[in-house]
Amino acid sequence: MKAWNISRFSAATLLGVSITLAACARTGQPSLDQVTSVGPWEEARLRGATFRAVGQEPGWSLDIHPGRLRYVGDYGETTIVTPAPGPDEVVPGTVVHNVTTEAHTLRITIREISCADSMSGVRLSHEVTIVVDGRELRGCGQPLNQSTIDGINWKLVALHGTPVVTG
Repeated sequence: MKAWNISRFSAATLLGVSITLAACARTGQPSLDQVTSVGPWEEARLRGATFRAVGQEPGWSLDIHPGRLRYVGDYGETTIVTPAPGPDEVVPGTVVHNVTTEAHTLRITIREISCADSMSGVRLSHEVTIVVDGRELRGCGQPLNQSTIDGINWKLVALHGTPVVTG
């Protein structure tokens, strides 16, 4: 991932890039019901998830949507869908969500550390730990709508010379 310091660009240049990128947005994108062969990552994105994580033994997944979380665990035997409060803890590179429902408690820790999926070996951008009802699960995840230019993921690290705190 390359770092991008916006102070090197003028406001007019940034406005022009924004308008150009907006003009390139796809229109008429099919709905999930119209798409017959999408994988789980693309399906989650089409359903509005902004972050997805997966783990193994037992198999689980977590989709974070604006305003809600969806956890599926124990190879699909357990599903928890709950409103997502804002993060409870945010420090550079780490976000923690604590969620309590009538039947379950979840503590989700997302750390910006490269992580390899234990089954596929695929490298993802975040390490994820979920504690579900006292049982700790580990896996990997990544944002579903990363900003790319020419196929390269960019991360804003400074704005007008001031470091941007991530988390």
